[in-house]
Amino acid sequence: MSKPLVTTIAYGATWTHFYVPTSASTVQDILLSFPDDELYESHPHPYFGNTIGRVANRIANGRLLDLNGKDYELSINESTDSFSNTLHGGNRGWSKQVWSGPVETVRGVWDQNIKNLDGNNEKKGIIYTLANQDGDQGFPGTVRVQTFYFEGRGSKGEVVLEIEYEARLLDETVEATVISMTNHAYFNLNGPVSNASNREERWNLASHTASLSTSQSLVLESGGSGIPVGSIDYHPSVPQEPHKSFGLTGDDGETRAIDDCFVLPEYVENQTSIAIDTRPQPLQDLATLKGDKTGIVLKVQSTEPAFQFYTGKFTDVGPYPGGQGYGAFSGLCVEPSRFVNAAGRQDWRSQVLLRKGEVFGARNRYWAWKE
Repeated sequence: MSKPLVTTIAYGATWTHFYVPTSASTVQDILLSFPDDELYESHPHPYFGNTIGRVANRIANGRLLDLNGKDYELSINESTDSFSNTLHGGNRGWSKQVWSGPVETVRGVWDQNIKNLDGNNEKKGIIYTLANQDGDQGFPGTVRVQTFYFEGRGSKGEVVLEIEYEARLLDETVEATVISMTNHAYFNLNGPVSNASNREERWNLASHTASLSTSQSLVLESGGSGIPVGSIDYHPSVPQEPHKSFGLTGDDGETRAIDDCFVLPEYVENQTSIAIDTRPQPLQDLATLKGDKTGIVLKVQSTEPAFQFYTGKFTDVGPYPGGQGYGAFSGLCVEPSRFVNAAGRQDWRSQVLLRKGEVFGARNRYWAWKE
């Protein structure tokens, strides 16, 4: 049996490490991480590797209007003089709760020439489970949610991680709730810069390239609220040609500050047919990243209709025992998801609306290897 290269913890059902072999005897962790598991709880702001819910990303004004025949006021944890949002589930979203697990599981078989660590094609993994009560952070309905982690190896030696999400509404007193889940891992494929004088120099996205499956993203309100206006257009910092590689450092030498929700082409015009359970859909490539100094490549796939691409402008982790901390642009995120503020808009709400008897589901797959 191969040695596991993926680690997780129960706090936030968090993905803590993703080790990629760089030689016959060495590996490199491509996640921004902490040396002590307790630091994930004491440094919650960056959401390093957390499972995000009840609703990932932002809900405008922290309100769910006309759901179950009433309005709901949610936990506000992002605000300025000009806007207020519920971000990643509120002040104590699922990323800040201790889940039950891990429990070992087998869930079908791998595809695409992937084997488990024993060398066969059973999809072996672990489950974390959370029973989330009605009213937590203002959200309606008691739900039972599970995060599955499956580790495998590709036929060319790639390290493969698949994360699966499943949620059910248990509360008979409400007709529906809203769910949108993702993982908030931060990736840096080159690792720390030796002999750096500060945290910004030690961790940065210089010599990283990316290619995205789409350049069309949700157009945002002015003023920095992060809330979409409802339209979709080409992003100014991303090549319009799908899968065309571009550097994350611009011609001015600065990292491109991207924090936007990109929409797969088939959903640009068709935004209301997205199933609450996308798992039966085929996995699609979202982004491919490369660390040009190490030659490490990461490919992200998902069954989800969109993904947040974030280059970490607001990352701010001060020194801690065993580490110098992380500054702006230390790592980037690819967060497969539903549309931002879908829960807050009637025209998009069907993407995240979980009714009694239905199941929310999604699958994300990560491939990593050294060229």
